[in-house]
Amino acid sequence: MFGAKVSKGTVSNITNRIISNIDSFKNRTMASEYAVIYIDATMMPLRRDTVQKEAVHIALGIRTDGTKENVILKIKRNAINSHSNLRF
Repeated sequence: MFGAKVSKGTVSNITNRIISNIDSFKNRTMASEYAVIYIDATMMPLRRDTVQKEAVHIALGIRTDGTKENVILKIKRNAINSHSNLRF
């Protein structure tokens, strides 16, 4: 990455930490009530077998005390008019 060489073990350790953070995010306790929820998406070039633009959806909840919380972050593959078939 950026000309730096990293071992397979380093990549594995970083990946395991990221997966742990993702699992914590998915299993967290959420507020039972939000005053406002903003939902938006942006097309981002993501690399899988090839680089293609995919819709990255985010829902941001604002609680009654004004604090903000990312409610969901979801990637929709091959999403043309992806807002029409978005399910959380």
